[in-house]
Amino acid sequence: MRNLFERNHASSFGVELRALCSRIGVLLGAAVCLTFFSPAVDSGAPHTPCRMQPATFEGWKAEALINDCVQLTIVPQLGGRLMQVQFEGAEISPMRQLEPGASYALDPRWLPVRTSKGLRAVTAAGVIECPLAASLTANRLQLSASFGVFFAGRLNAHVFDPKGVESNVIELQYVDPLQAVELNRTISVPRGAGRVSIHSNDQQGLDRGSLGEAKIAEVRKDS
Repeated sequence: MRNLFERNHASSFGVELRALCSRIGVLLGAAVCLTFFSPAVDSGAPHTPCRMQPATFEGWKAEALINDCVQLTIVPQLGGRLMQVQFEGAEISPMRQLEPGASYALDPRWLPVRTSKGLRAVTAAGVIECPLAASLTANRLQLSASFGVFFAGRLNAHVFDPKGVESNVIELQYVDPLQAVELNRTISVPRGAGRVSIHSNDQQGLDRGSLGEAKIAEVRKDS
């Protein structure tokens, strides 16, 4: 009996020790992640130190390792497993329910973009700092806007008539995610044009989506 007790005790201790080591490893990895990842967002801004605080995850008692940008949620009862990663409030580690023997491949894509603090909106094609404005004078359309794009390629202006039928597509300029985009162009449009939409096309010609649209307002000169 004594030998059996000693073996069971040693086995239990081994499981607890492995769980503890696993948890320590996760915490060390998390600390490295928090140290190297978050300052890249704004190296000039002061950062508060990492802190631990109690949390819950789907009913489990958890611990959260937090700094200015990143939150890592760890469940000690599951061997110190890292269950969730959040960056500035957005979850970047989706949970998936898997059947026994099933697998799931998480293939995130990072799309860095150059922008300022004046961020207004985010689309599938990029970010909008200054929304598109369009003014018409004698069939000459002045376009102005500020963007950041996710894909290198070209901006195109899609012109529509008042009924929503596309009448023309005009290539504007080359764009790159490493450079902020300042749009300031004048283009010719058909008479009666009612709306213009700016789209980003990547280097393969694929339309990545709209960066905004505007009604075409004619500028009236005072007599």
